[in-house]
Amino acid sequence: MKTQELRENFINYMRSKKHKLLPPSKVYLDDDLSILFVNAGMNQLKDTFISGNIKQDEKFRRLCNSQICIRAGGKHNDLDDVGKDSYHLTSFEMLGSWSLDSYSREETLDISFNYLINYLNLDPKKMYVTYYDGNDIISEDTETKNLWKKYLPESNIIKGNFKDNFWMMGESGPCGVSTEIHYDISNIDRFVPELVNQDDPSVIEIWNMVFIEYKCKDGKFSKLEKKFVDTGIGLERLSMIIQNTKTVYDTDAFYYLFGYCQALTNQKYSYQDTYNVNKIDETYRIFADHMRTLTISLFQDVEFNTTGRGNILRKIFRRMLSYLYCYHNNFNIEPIMNKPIIKAIITDILNYFLLYKHDSSEIQTKLILEEKLFLNILFNLRKKIECLKDYDINNYELIECFITKNKIKSILDKLKADGIPFEIIKNRTYLKKIKKYN
Repeated sequence: MKTQELRENFINYMRSKKHKLLPPSKVYLDDDLSILFVNAGMNQLKDTFISGNIKQDEKFRRLCNSQICIRAGGKHNDLDDVGKDSYHLTSFEMLGSWSLDSYSREETLDISFNYLINYLNLDPKKMYVTYYDGNDIISEDTETKNLWKKYLPESNIIKGNFKDNFWMMGESGPCGVSTEIHYDISNIDRFVPELVNQDDPSVIEIWNMVFIEYKCKDGKFSKLEKKFVDTGIGLERLSMIIQNTKTVYDTDAFYYLFGYCQALTNQKYSYQDTYNVNKIDETYRIFADHMRTLTISLFQDVEFNTTGRGNILRKIFRRMLSYLYCYHNNFNIEPIMNKPIIKAIITDILNYFLLYKHDSSEIQTKLILEEKLFLNILFNLRKKIECLKDYDINNYELIECFITKNKIKSILDKLKADGIPFEIIKNRTYLKKIKKYN
């Protein structure tokens, strides 16, 4: 099943369970200044959770959607990890479902298990679930634990701590215990509950269900009058399981972008899915992820800027460019966003997200102008790094430890703040070849 089909399959299933489709928001919310980007499907429902105001009509109390999320700044920031492993992303789709005081834990678990086992044919033997183990303030979630026994052996039902199985909107506000479904994606017949929530890429979380039944104020918890259920599945992770791939990058959501990347930079080596071997495959993954995030953000009117979400977008763009220049273009630092293939890449990404009404030329123009700005910064950078010529700048951490208050550290810190990765400055020979662009 293709990822686009899986998205539609989930929505249709939820609608069969009387869930109304909630239109997804943009990747940012104009009326919520607490977050730079939408990082979860529930963001546009925050006011409902806080106020408790819900429509009495039952058809508006069960909702579902697929929401594009970005986690590259603030509390949820995956930017530095993207490309280095097989599953971190700056942007992804969250398949979400919500009960606004409509149904209980029992129906929540039944809906989720039925979908995974009977609709997607996942193997329950490879499934592990977690529940909140309790503390002095909020007691153990024995209700969820006992409900899971209807579907799974007790050995696959695992205690989880406050960090993993208690959700809070912030220091105050609605909150509640959660239960997670994890899945062993290996092709090995094994029993490995000890790998759950251990950042092992072979046992991954696929569905998180939060039972919002409390509110927190001044460190004290009290019961809410109305109860909410907030659930979310990472579409790309679920697609990885359905398509039987080892990583999200091997799914059809990303893999087509590797060919584009190779053609864009004339890289002679194709993608090999290696880690900690060289920077070539890491660059493929960074391009695939970052180009998706850049395209969808620019399409939805996020502009490059020196502050806020525009600054985050700028750092993503400069990180991608730096890796392309260094590891795919043999340190030939010259414009690449002006190539005709960029327009095709933009079009294919937006079509994948079913955003057919777009102007790919307009988005490409924004990328071209921003790349020129970056190249001119690098051009001016040549003089600044002359003071570093007597130092081994291949070991940035060593410099940070021993040089604290001089010009060298201030320059390096400024480069980091401007979103210029260290890879781009440690090869001073190539910087001398950069041209200035008008």
